[in-house]
Amino acid sequence: MSEALHSFVDGLYGRADSAADTVSTADATDATDATDAVGPADSTDVTDAMERANQKGGKKSGISSGIATAVTSDASATQEITESDVELVQGPVKWCRPVGKSGRWQFFTETAFVLLLFPAVILGQMWLGVRYTLALSILIILCGVVLFLFLFDTRKPHARELVVIASLIALGVAGRSVFFMLPQFKPVAALVIISGVSLGRETGFIVGSMTMLVSNIFFGQGPWTPWQMLAFGIIGFVAGGLHRAHILPAYRWTLCLFGFFSIFFIYGLIMNPASLLMYSAQITPMSLLAVYVSGAPMDLVHAISTVCFLFVLARPFLEKLERLKVKYDLR
Repeated sequence: MSEALHSFVDGLYGRADSAADTVSTADATDATDATDAVGPADSTDVTDAMERANQKGGKKSGISSGIATAVTSDASATQEITESDVELVQGPVKWCRPVGKSGRWQFFTETAFVLLLFPAVILGQMWLGVRYTLALSILIILCGVVLFLFLFDTRKPHARELVVIASLIALGVAGRSVFFMLPQFKPVAALVIISGVSLGRETGFIVGSMTMLVSNIFFGQGPWTPWQMLAFGIIGFVAGGLHRAHILPAYRWTLCLFGFFSIFFIYGLIMNPASLLMYSAQITPMSLLAVYVSGAPMDLVHAISTVCFLFVLARPFLEKLERLKVKYDLR
């Protein structure tokens, strides 16, 4: 497009210059003929004719100058639009939402709501048994829906936002399936953290919980499904909450650091006792310590993979999500 514009401008310059030359030559010829015809006495008229020729040439040059000015201003406007678009993509990566009194109340309400899921899942597995695991999974999904409804207190979610959420869930399921041959080396936690940082803690919880529920259709459903949904949902919820509170900036290294420790202190703290609760009737401090020690190597692999995926995917994914938010008004 820029090459076509330059060609068009060059053509206009050439036409203007040729027209000016033609007028100048014609008027100069007329002036010379007039000089030959009337003699030196009319040299003043000849001078006037030359001045008229220069004025006509000046008009043509003025036209070309005006075209050049218009094209230059249009090009500068295009450059300004391009730079503003770049700022919209790169700038909001560091952007954090303001937290007011209503935002704090909403944060504490949502946090209490999420924490109530722990006793709900524990009591549900104790009373209902393994056969009703799917019911507990649906309970966690309903919790995510309720968290999404909290968004109506601060903004109005759009239906197109569900398309973005569904796409992120699909990417998480596909990423977990692609790396199925590598135990615990999965991009799920990285995508959940990116979702929470870019789209909010409610969306992070939904993406994390739904990714594990859908992906376990291929990997196998069981009593571990509600715990996995809860663990990844809380990772996304905490990432979005810390980012909104200006504690977790959306820089690559800060996200990698958060991803590493979230696997040990969120995912590990949930899944290791859950495995003991699922397969043991008695829980003692020594058994908890044994579970944590035995699960540390797997958590380490999981944490390193999360750091790797965040290092590679964080910035491009956040830029694309910010552009979608600006384009479809998802703020």
